[in-house]
Amino acid sequence: MKKLLVFISTSLVGCATTQYEVKKLENQKFEIKGGTADGKIGINEKNQVVIKKERSADYELRVQELANTHLQDRAVRGMHMLKLCRSDLADPRLGGTGEISPISAVDDLHSLPAIREEMGLDKDGNLNIVSEEFFEERLQAERKYGKALDGIIKVTEKHTLSCENDLRKARLRAGLPAEKGGSDLDREFANLNQ
Repeated sequence: MKKLLVFISTSLVGCATTQYEVKKLENQKFEIKGGTADGKIGINEKNQVVIKKERSADYELRVQELANTHLQDRAVRGMHMLKLCRSDLADPRLGGTGEISPISAVDDLHSLPAIREEMGLDKDGNLNIVSEEFFEERLQAERKYGKALDGIIKVTEKHTLSCENDLRKARLRAGLPAEKGGSDLDREFANLNQ
């Protein structure tokens, strides 16, 4: 029994330390039959037709980070447009309550993996800080962030469309044109209600 416990505990410790160990990509049987923009079309070891993609790890992370930057810009812009619409809709002159419902922040979505830092002297005697994080954790965090941003964009677009529709109705009830603009009626309405 004691030997079994020792074996289990060493097995668990061994698993934890090799979680991010680099594995060799085995060259399994793959017979190339053509190509697509995504990769190579071929027959694998199970005699199945597949599309095989191979990319460098640094390329994959860079692409995900660039995609996230684009998604974050879209999400922030969409949330800003929704906030403006909700602000206009809350205007008491259009029948609103004056209360604007809060919108969650995009910044709170991005959680990066733990970074280990070490400070010390290098070979030339300079004081340096060395940071280290697991690549796989970082890539997974970036992918998760991308999915969260995509979800925010979809929800924001849906709510903005609904808000803009409600705002058009409220403007029409207040005797204004459905679309906000620089018309004389808009300016007159703004001057009367100040």
